[in-house]
Amino acid sequence: MPEPVGAHQRIVLDVLWVLLLRGGRWPTFQELDLHLYRALDLDAAQLLVKVPPGLLYGVNTGSAMPIAGTTTIGLTAAGAYATGRAQRELDLFLAVVRQAAAMERDFDPPADRPDLQADLVSADVAMLLGLSLPEDSALLKRLSAILYTERWGWTSFGGLGTDTWKIRIGREVRRFQQVRDIATYWELRPKHWLPDKPVPVAMRSPAATRRQGAVVQAARDSIAKQSLRHVDVLVVAATPEEFDAARKTASAADPSCRGVVRWEQRDSDGPSPYLLGEYRIDGKPPFTVALARPTQMGARSTGPVVARLVERLRPASLAMCGVCAGNPASTALGDVVIGTPVFEWDEGKHSAAGFEGAYQQFSLSPRWRRTGEDFNPVNLPSYGKPSEPEAFLWLLEQLYRGQQTRDHPARAQYFPNGTWLPGLERLEEQDLIGREPTGEAVLTRDGSAYVQRRLYDDVDGPQRLPFRVLVGPMASGSAVMADPDVWNWLKAMGMRKIAAVDMEAATIATIADQQELSWLVVKGVTDHADAQKDDRYKQFAARASAQVMFALLERLVHAPVVAAGDPTVEPVIYVPNEPIVDPTTVRPTGKPVPAEQQNAVRSAKRYLQTAAFSRKGLIEQLSSDAGDGYSSEAATLAVDSLDIDYDEQAAKSAQNYLRMSGFSRKGLIEQLEYEGFTHSQAVHGVDEAGL
Repeated sequence: MPEPVGAHQRIVLDVLWVLLLRGGRWPTFQELDLHLYRALDLDAAQLLVKVPPGLLYGVNTGSAMPIAGTTTIGLTAAGAYATGRAQRELDLFLAVVRQAAAMERDFDPPADRPDLQADLVSADVAMLLGLSLPEDSALLKRLSAILYTERWGWTSFGGLGTDTWKIRIGREVRRFQQVRDIATYWELRPKHWLPDKPVPVAMRSPAATRRQGAVVQAARDSIAKQSLRHVDVLVVAATPEEFDAARKTASAADPSCRGVVRWEQRDSDGPSPYLLGEYRIDGKPPFTVALARPTQMGARSTGPVVARLVERLRPASLAMCGVCAGNPASTALGDVVIGTPVFEWDEGKHSAAGFEGAYQQFSLSPRWRRTGEDFNPVNLPSYGKPSEPEAFLWLLEQLYRGQQTRDHPARAQYFPNGTWLPGLERLEEQDLIGREPTGEAVLTRDGSAYVQRRLYDDVDGPQRLPFRVLVGPMASGSAVMADPDVWNWLKAMGMRKIAAVDMEAATIATIADQQELSWLVVKGVTDHADAQKDDRYKQFAARASAQVMFALLERLVHAPVVAAGDPTVEPVIYVPNEPIVDPTTVRPTGKPVPAEQQNAVRSAKRYLQTAAFSRKGLIEQLSSDAGDGYSSEAATLAVDSLDIDYDEQAAKSAQNYLRMSGFSRKGLIEQLEYEGFTHSQAVHGVDEAGL
């Protein structure tokens, strides 16, 4: 393999790979030069010729000849390998090369065309590799880019930069028939470069300049199309019932209503099938949602499915809805719990002395948590205030279950102020309850018979309940809990306030944390982890949790952008115990939020998924000609509308640089400042990186 690269040369390789991810093709020299100059204040012409031979396509290493602006600059297989980001593409590349070698060996040209060579087309490659279109079109573009820069035996190449390409295979491919890894491939490949011939810049004609402008515009268009192939939210449900509840909740009743008008089944024959739809909301940009489930509930089945879909769909957020067991001290059947923090309760060490927990907790971001805390479910279809008979039945049912109702967490939902004592007196008059000397209510024989009869008749379960939405800790384990002592056990282990237990929440949060995604776990309480499990509440809990989850996603995904201090914007006033229509939006009384501004927000979120940015760097990326080309005003308002922790961004950037090469503390601080971080942000980033 080629010799190692220095820090600045490594930056060139990484930038080339990022530009390929964004545009689906290798950039021209002018595009690369402009990006390096504006983003990092680096000179591409000086850096490229210093990169070790064998890593770049389109550059005569060591040559003093200027590189023409229209020359394509790309990475070879070794260059892609050096970025550390292209493992999947390189694995697919080797598979294609082996397939090409087999095709060349077995191809028999027609008698009248003995010079004809075998052709390999992208559709056949997709079938060979188990890829599907259009979901994997971006991956096919990246694969074609690496195939193009490598001289493994093709004699012609058509369709570069698209997902419909065609390769004509020559005899030189034979040497790679048994190649299994990049190192072996590199030993076998020809050690010569055939770059585009440099043309002196002075010889460029006005027509060439116009063509260059067209190339830049095409790159912008490609980036825009690429961004549409990302998914805004990946929603996971653990069981078929929970999956159906999520699908029905998100589906629009008709094209004029909010929600998904049409679901598309994707990858139905693959290991992780999913539904894909566009969720529309009046007055807001739509967001794309993918909906999937494992074949079995639990972390062991959920984790691989989510990991595969995150890699394929690259969502901005992960979300999960479904059912859980709620702590009877704080939840009622039908309540909905938003988990934060979430953790695996059975992580730790078992010894003769007992179990010693070692919990890794994951918490929602402050904005997402606040939105959950402020959410009032009264406008949701599953919410309903109880009638007097329904309130009486609830009280009798709790007594039948052995629960005292006076201090029950849901009592106020069924018996508002001033109705508790009159309700007890009515039930006592009907001989359904009796009263102990202490005042405690107990079921009479008639009351018990009445409850049993009502429970027997109720096969459908509740349709509407006065449920609450709670934000609290959620513990995940590998087994379904049916032991009421679990709450005391968890408390004894140091978890003083546990709202719910489930089987998958910690897995969702762990994957989201590893991929730096936003996440949300919303579960409905279907039982209290005791022996009195009542499946009557399961459908309601699944349905209510899905309604809460999508209502929160409407507020949290694509929050509208408004200029700070805009006098035409009214503040949102929160009144406790009153419904909140949308706690993360504002009501414009004058001009609407421009569409360009909203699109810039989406682009900014995409960039933040793949790289770390300073405020200055992200604004420049959005507004530069080599970036997205938004107006400076739209880019600035978009960036400032997002809840970005630039200390955290600086830390990520510092860690990325240290993975690339060695830096002194002073040198890394200066490098971060070059990226646009303030001095204090740069110092924080270097401190967090441990330098």
